[in-house]
Amino acid sequence: MDHPVEPPSGPGKGKLKRLWNVLEDPASYRIPRSPEEFQSLFTKSFFQLGHRFVYLTDAAAEALRLFADGLLQHAGRGRFSYSFIWKIARDHIKGLLEDPDRASGTFEVHLAAMVNEINAGYRSWTYIRRIEGIKMDGFREIAAGSWRIFAPADDDVDRIVARVPTSSGKWPQQARDFLEMRFRGKLCFTALVEGDQQHAQERAVRLGQFVVDTFRFAIALGCALQNNPRRYKADGAQVALAGSPQDGWHDALVQDAESGEVTISGGSDESRQPLVIREPDLERFRKDMHLDLLWTLGERSDRSELESVVVEAVRWIGDAQAEPRIGSALIKYWTALEVLLTGFAEQDIARRLREHVPIIVAQFTGIASPSRNQVRRLYDHRSDVIHGRLPRETARTDLHTVASWAAVCTCFYLELSTRGYETREHVEEQCARLAQERKQP
Repeated sequence: MDHPVEPPSGPGKGKLKRLWNVLEDPASYRIPRSPEEFQSLFTKSFFQLGHRFVYLTDAAAEALRLFADGLLQHAGRGRFSYSFIWKIARDHIKGLLEDPDRASGTFEVHLAAMVNEINAGYRSWTYIRRIEGIKMDGFREIAAGSWRIFAPADDDVDRIVARVPTSSGKWPQQARDFLEMRFRGKLCFTALVEGDQQHAQERAVRLGQFVVDTFRFAIALGCALQNNPRRYKADGAQVALAGSPQDGWHDALVQDAESGEVTISGGSDESRQPLVIREPDLERFRKDMHLDLLWTLGERSDRSELESVVVEAVRWIGDAQAEPRIGSALIKYWTALEVLLTGFAEQDIARRLREHVPIIVAQFTGIASPSRNQVRRLYDHRSDVIHGRLPRETARTDLHTVASWAAVCTCFYLELSTRGYETREHVEEQCARLAQERKQP
């Protein structure tokens, strides 16, 4: 751990001490002695002391929540999870109740002990999960930063199992069986992440989902620039982390109400197909579609405002690309556009979209720049969908059109972020200049 957590001082320490005074008060805990007392306590017990169940009073529960939150704020929300800090505080309190001699220590002693536990829980973790919807043709892996996508082979399984402590009993064999059954020879996303276990896993899941969303963004951008909504079967190749609600996997049983005959189906949605990536495609994705830059931004915590909204727009496009309901997908593509073009100010959202979407789209060859009336019509339809005013169903061609706008606008903002632009307001000023140039003869 490069920067260990030090015990807090100053006002932060003073606030924690006041909360600790509540937590070390024996009156903050209740031990029910009769069935009637158990029935009066609807909450889950705080912990057990031997055979006795210990409950927190409402005031102590709130003090513990604030204490854990304050300690997390000091330790770093980007490094640890709330549940990890809360458990350390709870276990320390339990230890004091089990051993009254420990309770005689000063607050500083208790605080230092908890900080040591926090530092001891900060580790590096390897996270592995299958990824669906990608087929690599001609190469073995895609890697960037702390993650990679590859199909584990026998030696990869051996390497992981060799590090499982033999003191874990059956765990080495269970780990091998799990890896061989679920992961070996199948495309997986793996990341090396740091923090306590809960926080590290949450970071890995967010990173994996963002990587998935960048491929979905590449699909949307590729379809836009080629003006081909059916470049991939149906509404696009489906890329997802396995086991997510969007991985396209379904099992179903249908029984005839009269005869009782049963039909069982299972497997992935046949209307989808994998995203086949060949080496030239990967190079195009990484450079022309800026996936290398996006993958870097996805792991950075010091992003500018413009870089942050680009990441958020990619997430919305990823959600939209995987959304099976056309109306919901349309809303999500429009949300990506609003995040980019109007999120920094609430005034005149519809007008600014009408003015700026055509300007930005016109910067790209191969895609027709829309008129203001076309942007107005499709934005009005988006509002009808949201508010339940459905004069007509969303046409797939309209969905493709808005998806194209969202993809190329995201690409435009991403390119400007490499040229020193840092805010959406700065980009809007540039759009105004471009609009003025278009008016001049």
